[in-house]
Amino acid sequence: MYVKFYSVTVDTPFAQERFCTANEINGLKAVSDFKYHQFGIQNGFFVKEKGLLTRALTILDENNTVKYIEYVPEEGKEANIDKALKFLENNLIKK
Repeated sequence: MYVKFYSVTVDTPFAQERFCTANEINGLKAVSDFKYHQFGIQNGFFVKEKGLLTRALTILDENNTVKYIEYVPEEGKEANIDKALKFLENNLIKK
């Protein structure tokens, strides 16, 4: 199985690139929803009052069907990566 990692934020592409470089993040495709918020609006992640996307972690299959989603309830918190990886291993990666 081929796994791709994307990060969608309202940061500018330049800010995303600086962040990834400064934190030595490789293998992640950073996507900016800065200008039109199209991704956030279409997927229910855009928080209009703050101009931000809610933090969430989603796993999609090869047909772009959502198989797992975790919304992070508090600002400043992060999604449970270990839980998502376990789900991925148990449900989508063929052994």
